[in-house]
Amino acid sequence: MVYLALGPRLIMNHQVFTNPDASDPTHSMLSKDHFGLILNEPAGKVAKVVVEHSVNVIVAAWTDQNQDPNEAINKVLEAMHHPYYSQGTEVQNAMFEEFNKWFGGLGSDQTEVISRLSKVNDCSVPCLLANAYL
Repeated sequence: MVYLALGPRLIMNHQVFTNPDASDPTHSMLSKDHFGLILNEPAGKVAKVVVEHSVNVIVAAWTDQNQDPNEAINKVLEAMHHPYYSQGTEVQNAMFEEFNKWFGGLGSDQTEVISRLSKVNDCSVPCLLANAYL
């Protein structure tokens, strides 16, 4: 495996960009937890939706003694899903809408974002995240 150090904490498997058969995915280039990376902003916006949803569900469960706690937990956990496997719940739809709002707001930069999320050697194959939301 070929690793490329991009900074003190940012290390990625460079092979996924040069070998179409590479199976070890990289996370660092797509990471949402570093301010300089492309998915940081939409991840923060989607996280805000998830936190707001979770707080509302938990507060409702605290205030309504008749509400089943397991049902409240299950509603909070609906946010934990892969976009491809969305069941169309309220929180999943809100997350999807927030991402679409961010992506739609990019205007003419949409093509560049898709390109940056694509493998360098085959830009016709967007990464799974971009593909799931388009």
